[in-house]
Amino acid sequence: MKILFLLSIFLFFGCSDNSAASITNPTDSSSSSSITNPQDSSFSSSSIIHSSYSSSRVNLSSSSIAYSSLSAIISSSSENTSFQGLCVQFVNEYRATEDLSPLSRASLTQESCTQDQASQDLKSGVAHGHFGSCEEWAQNTAPSVNVAFYKSEEEMLKKYLKMMWVDEKQLVLEGVTEYKRIGHYLNMSNTSYKSLACGIAYNENKSTAWINMNFY
Repeated sequence: MKILFLLSIFLFFGCSDNSAASITNPTDSSSSSSITNPQDSSFSSSSIIHSSYSSSRVNLSSSSIAYSSLSAIISSSSENTSFQGLCVQFVNEYRATEDLSPLSRASLTQESCTQDQASQDLKSGVAHGHFGSCEEWAQNTAPSVNVAFYKSEEEMLKKYLKMMWVDEKQLVLEGVTEYKRIGHYLNMSNTSYKSLACGIAYNENKSTAWINMNFY
């Protein structure tokens, strides 16, 4: 268990995409950023994890960075029951803390594509390995999630989104401007995006999950 914990920490802080873009190069379509979960070795978004990457091909200057409360604000009760519905609901709850307009749930075609994309990324083991295949403008991903750490998909979402928004926003408040370190938050708070498609895939024995979030 101690070895798994140490490996988790290493992946959280040591995984970043080689194509990660800084804010000085906001239009790089292959950029990615990563996040890390101190309990889980599956977070990567080109700044803090190899299970939660974020990639974007739009101008980051459109992201809104308001200085509201940094506490996790996801409600304890959920209006939606599907993974896709919960994902959009929780992201919108964070956006509401900055008075940002809510994202709509993407079309069934976009959700289906995102689901297939997550499955392909899981098989290849490469975060953002199929970025752009669903014509998305930006992507956050939580790769190689250790399912054993979570009681449900809802709990998994809450913990990863908290790291993507709360933890990365704290870095923004501290003056960090590197996209590879704050890309998840920038994608989630970007005012140019209007809809969101989420997908989750599992390996054969359901011990590992892979989450993709595509912004449109």
